[in-house]
Amino acid sequence: MLLIFLILLCNDIAENPGPESSVIHGFSVFHLNIRSIRNKLNDVENLLDEFDIACFTETHLDTAFSLEDIKIPGFEPPFRKDRTNHGGGILIYYRSGLTVKRRVELENDIDESIWIELLTKNKSLLICCLYRPPNSRNDFWDRLEQSVGSASDLSQALLLCGDWNVDFHERLPSRIKDLLSLYDLSNVINESTRITDTTAKCIDPIILSDTTISQESGSIDARLSDHMATYVTLNFETPVRKTFLRKVWLFKECRFENMRDEISSTDWSFLNDGNDIDNTVSLFSDKLKTIMNKHIPRKEVTIRPLDKAWFNSEIRREIRHRDRLRKTYRRTGKTSDRVKYKNQRNKVNNMKKRLKEKYFEST
Repeated sequence: MLLIFLILLCNDIAENPGPESSVIHGFSVFHLNIRSIRNKLNDVENLLDEFDIACFTETHLDTAFSLEDIKIPGFEPPFRKDRTNHGGGILIYYRSGLTVKRRVELENDIDESIWIELLTKNKSLLICCLYRPPNSRNDFWDRLEQSVGSASDLSQALLLCGDWNVDFHERLPSRIKDLLSLYDLSNVINESTRITDTTAKCIDPIILSDTTISQESGSIDARLSDHMATYVTLNFETPVRKTFLRKVWLFKECRFENMRDEISSTDWSFLNDGNDIDNTVSLFSDKLKTIMNKHIPRKEVTIRPLDKAWFNSEIRREIRHRDRLRKTYRRTGKTSDRVKYKNQRNKVNNMKKRLKEKYFEST
C-alpha cells in the first residue's frame, strides 16, 4: 500500500501531456434520408467516422426517444426536430470540439428545417438541413427564399442539404432556378440519390453559396434506406484535437520487488534539510520518479483524443485504405474501382462491429 501511495504522489508520470488543438483543412458534411433512425444507430455510428457534421431527414422519432437514446460517441447531442404526426423529423449531429450553435430564428419559414452556424476564428458557415414533402404547398419556395435571405444577411457562406423531392437532373422549375440564381447557389451532387427499377433521380442535393471551397463531393450507398447518402468536403478551417506522443508506464512489467527494496534502502533524510514545502515535494517526486524509471519499463505511444476505446492500429490502416480507394473511384469512375471501394468499406464496417462487440464483452 505504501508503494502505491508513493506512486500516486508522483503525479506527473505522463511526461508529455500534448497540445490541445490545432487547425486543419477538410471539413465534411453528410446527409441521408434515413427513413427511420430508430433501429439503425449502430450502423449510423459506423458511417460517421469520416464526417464532421451529419444531417438526417425522415428520422421518424417522437417523444418516446430521448437525446440520451440517440447519442453517438464522438459527437455532441444532436439538434433535433420531430414531426408532430407520423413520419418526418430531422437530426443534425456535430463532432465534439466544433463550435456550433443553432439558429432557430431562421427556421420560422420552413417547418421541417434546422439551421446551425459553425463558428471558427475568422468566419462562419451556416448549414441548413431541410425536408420538403412531395405534397408541399406552392408557397414553399417563397418561404425558403425568405429563410435563405435572412441567412445570407448573417453569413456569406451557406450550405443547404436534405431531401428536396425535386429532381436536380431535370430542368428545374423557374421558381427554384430564380432562388438559386438570386443567392448564387449551386448543387455539387451530380449522382442520382433515389434509384428505383424505373427511375434515377437526384433529389438530395448539397447546395453551396461558394463552390470553390468544395474539395470533394458525391454519394454513398449507405444501405440504410432507399436513398443514397450525400457528402461534401470543404476547404474550411476548423479546430480539432490533434494527436501527440506520450510516454506511458508498463506497470505489468514492473519489477516491484526490486523497486520496493530500493525505495526502502534510499536515504530520505535530505527531505528534512529545507523549510520550503513545495521544494521538498518536488525533491521527493524527482527522486521517486528516478527510481521508478529504473524498474518500470516505458514506451512511447500516439494519443488520439477522439479515438473510440475499441479503436486500434489495424482498423485505422483499413480506414486509410478505404479512403484511398474512395478517392481513386471518384477520380476514375470505373466500375472496378467502385467494387474495390465498396468491398473495403464493407470490410471496415464489419471490423468495427466485431471490435465493438469484443470490447463491450470484455468490459
